[in-house]
Amino acid sequence: MAPLDPESEQHGKFEFLWLNRDRLRRIKRFILAVDDDGPGQRLAAEIVRRLGAARCMFVTYPGGCKDLNDVLRKYGRDAVHEVLRDAKQYPVRGLYRLSEYPSLPAFQPISLGWPLFDGIVPGNGWMKIFAGEFIVVTGVPSHGKSTFLANVLWNVARDHGWRAAIFSPELPTVPYLRDKMRRIIGGDDADRLIEDNFLFIDNDPNDADDEDITLEWIIEKGRDAVLRYGIRALVIDPWNEVEHARRRDETTAEYIGRAIRMLKRFGRQYGVAVFVLAHPTKDVWERGKLRPPSLYDIDGAAHWFNKCDHGLVIWRDPETDQTAIMINKVRFEGTGEKGTIKLKLDKATQRFVQLDERMQSEFAYG
Repeated sequence: MAPLDPESEQHGKFEFLWLNRDRLRRIKRFILAVDDDGPGQRLAAEIVRRLGAARCMFVTYPGGCKDLNDVLRKYGRDAVHEVLRDAKQYPVRGLYRLSEYPSLPAFQPISLGWPLFDGIVPGNGWMKIFAGEFIVVTGVPSHGKSTFLANVLWNVARDHGWRAAIFSPELPTVPYLRDKMRRIIGGDDADRLIEDNFLFIDNDPNDADDEDITLEWIIEKGRDAVLRYGIRALVIDPWNEVEHARRRDETTAEYIGRAIRMLKRFGRQYGVAVFVLAHPTKDVWERGKLRPPSLYDIDGAAHWFNKCDHGLVIWRDPETDQTAIMINKVRFEGTGEKGTIKLKLDKATQRFVQLDERMQSEFAYG
């Protein structure tokens, strides 16, 4: 039987992991013996992502074998026993030789859904995102940060099958987020598509006694969403609404650094792109005029800039609704370059559409 391919098994094929989650939590080690080919590697990567690399081990087949059945036919039962006995731990900490690392799918950044972000206009900057990265988005309130990210989430869900879990306490899920996503997606099928592709992290909507939500609680819900639904994106919008459990001996900057490490560790371990929307807290007025903020205008600025893989600033001209997506930080080669991409908000649909090349150069802000 051919191995399951997570890229084409979007709807419930991994539900057995969630249904057996209590039993799986008691198991200390899992040995993954999948087919040694592209689909098998993707299957193993998805299982490891949901169960956690710390508990998973991988096998190496002898020459000419692509699975345990081949080993049994060519070398016999003892060889199968040796393959399983010699299973190796997935590298999660410490020192390892290159031969100890399992075969993994190639690094593949994905498009945000607008061709301009794919680098078709040289010199304008460009950007693609990847599973496991940490993305910081800032901008003046009401300049379109949340709407831009909602567009991104729908684009990657539609084009790449990425599901997302969203923590957005400033914006009620019903009706605000629901209606915004309905307009962005469009069509009579919008509610089903929202149901299939988006989860919302929140207190019980039927419980009037809301409790403070901590970052640890959000990450725990993120883990559940990976295991049950296979999410690829986690959104915190905005950062200042999280109940920050800062220790007495920590400064704000020290806490922010620790919190970012927690989010990055979650993203890397589970292959989830983590988006944090953070309002600027410093004065963004100069000589009586509002200026575009930067990542350094967020409280704890050095951590936000230094630790993110992509850093974006959203800046909108309220008279024209033309919006600059300012790419201020790119960490990894092959995932973009610094620069500015200009989009326009269609208020009726809440969709961002790209401006043509001429308008890219004419667009002014600040």
